[in-house]
Amino acid sequence: SSFATHNRAGEITYKWISGYTYEITVTTYTNTNNTNADRCELTVVFGDGDSAIFPRVNGTNSLCPQTADGVMIKSDTKLNIYKGIHTYPGPGTYKITMEDPNRNAGICNIPSSVNASFFLLTELVINPFFPFGNNSPTLANMPLDQACVNKCFEHNPGAHDIDGDSLAYSIVPCYANGVPIPGYTLPPQFNVNSIDPLKGDILWCSPPAIFQYNIAILINEYKLLPN
Repeated sequence: SSFATHNRAGEITYKWISGYTYEITVTTYTNTNNTNADRCELTVVFGDGDSAIFPRVNGTNSLCPQTADGVMIKSDTKLNIYKGIHTYPGPGTYKITMEDPNRNAGICNIPSSVNASFFLLTELVINPFFPFGNNSPTLANMPLDQACVNKCFEHNPGAHDIDGDSLAYSIVPCYANGVPIPGYTLPPQFNVNSIDPLKGDILWCSPPAIFQYNIAILINEYKLLPN
């Protein structure tokens, strides 16, 4: 598994159930070409000193007897959804993380990407002055896309917040082992201003050559607390 070379993209989202209890969802998109790597379950760290193993819940269960197999969405790409429920001890700020070896090989803006872990992070703030729990934004658009050389490329994550919170978007470094990846760079002719901070539109003018790249999008949410 240390040479799995299969993770393409993903995100962590959460939904408030009641009190301090949340349903947490990890979504990953994995490469199925030339690899036997597959994850019937993943370990999620909750940020309060606890962790749990989440089962994959989408697809049939012919490969994974106790869980589901995921769903092929392209000839070489599988969509995997993992879910679990966790109750936090009380108000606070919690960083929910998932780490899995390894990323795809050959990612041009990550040195030795095959040796870099695939790391997802989201932050949950439980505010004692807000009577209802918070829900993270959900993303409607798949975080995998293809651009054309010397043509402007556009993408939007399609974020929606059921709480009606205001959303702000920014480009941040990709992480591995819980920290920004050493030597990580943005794609050529792409910078932190390539994303609209209010709408989330990414505009890249223009990809100069055919390569694989990884970027990370941070989505912050803001809400008005009651008086």
